[in-house]
Amino acid sequence: MSAEKNIKEKENRILDSQRLQKEKLNSLQQEKINFHNRQLSSSAFLIISKNDSLQNIKKKVDLIIQHKPKKIREFRKVIREIDNNLEPSNHWEIFKKHFNQVHQGFFDRLKSTHTNLTQNDIRFCAYLKINLGSNEMSQLLNIQTNSVKKIKIRLKKKLNLLQEINLGKYINQI
Repeated sequence: MSAEKNIKEKENRILDSQRLQKEKLNSLQQEKINFHNRQLSSSAFLIISKNDSLQNIKKKVDLIIQHKPKKIREFRKVIREIDNNLEPSNHWEIFKKHFNQVHQGFFDRLKSTHTNLTQNDIRFCAYLKINLGSNEMSQLLNIQTNSVKKIKIRLKKKLNLLQEINLGKYINQI
């Protein structure tokens, strides 16, 4: 009986040790994901900051154009260049690459589960996945905060989610 008891105790210690190792591994993996999410958010905020600066320059150039019409052609070139730099598509590819490293398979799972989503919907879901707020998304996408709210409503309908289901939580489960 004593030998059996010893064997059971050793098995229990081994199982406890394995459980603790799994918990530590899960904890480390979660920390790594959180770290990468912070990096992605930081990258998004840098883009937001750049876009804000470009918007301010654009407003100043518009004011100059109103008061000095002879320089319109040159200023319009500057505004076009600013608009090209405000275009989020270049930033999206870089962001998407880093996002895929952190959340492997997210886009594939999202597309396979919801085949009716557009590229803009998918981009929006990625921003939800890293927990960006409406203000940050509006700045990043260069749209009004109210538009972000409308996008969320439209996206919930496309995903066939009930009204009481939190969109962010749903996206984080994918």
